[in-house]
Amino acid sequence: MLFSPGVSMRTFDGQSSTYYSRTRPLYPAELYYWLSQQVTSPSVVWDCACGTGQASVDLAAYFDRVEASDISESQITAATPHRKVNYQVCPAEKTPYPDHYFDVVCVAHALHWFDLEAFWTELKRVLKPGGMFVCWGYNWLQVGEAEDKAIAESVLPHLTTYWPPQSRLLWNQYRDIQFPFALMDVPEFETQLPLDCYANLGLYSNLVSLSITHTRARRGFFSKRITHYSRRLVRAE
Repeated sequence: MLFSPGVSMRTFDGQSSTYYSRTRPLYPAELYYWLSQQVTSPSVVWDCACGTGQASVDLAAYFDRVEASDISESQITAATPHRKVNYQVCPAEKTPYPDHYFDVVCVAHALHWFDLEAFWTELKRVLKPGGMFVCWGYNWLQVGEAEDKAIAESVLPHLTTYWPPQSRLLWNQYRDIQFPFALMDVPEFETQLPLDCYANLGLYSNLVSLSITHTRARRGFFSKRITHYSRRLVRAE
């Protein structure tokens, strides 16, 4: 993983993109179905900062076309192919998409890396009137009372100073971000995965950042499952 001078968005090399693709948890199908039901015509969706396509491919089951972009060429090279997904390399803040093009714009666990003022301008340009913007992410890893206590007391205090400052937006559940549209409440969604399937694949490193929420959502839990919330949505005027 690389941080370029003067660039707040993180990028990846080939090895880290492969690792990312193997260890990144997926999101629940119920989330995508719910999204498809919130728009009049679920035709075109943008998966912004798509990584290696975890959300992109699943969105294709519910939308006619998925445009998926990422600033990292390595991530796009490692992305999962799908006939309804068009991948391309570009920053979130400046894209080649037409004006008023998307019914839904999604950002999965990446909003904190953006130049937000520039992104809001681009979002308003490409989102259809009445379209929807949604972003989501992971909560802290929780295993059990004893394990959680050990992690909180013996692990996290030694790690938090090494995380980039953008991660703190996640830790505070994006409450420090001023969203440019009206907010709306949405259901809670949950992804369940057996712990042993990911124990040796770096799951913990992917789950030590906080989920984004619309309201003051309670913390998730991990009792041989990953709890995931999507609570932050806005609708364009």
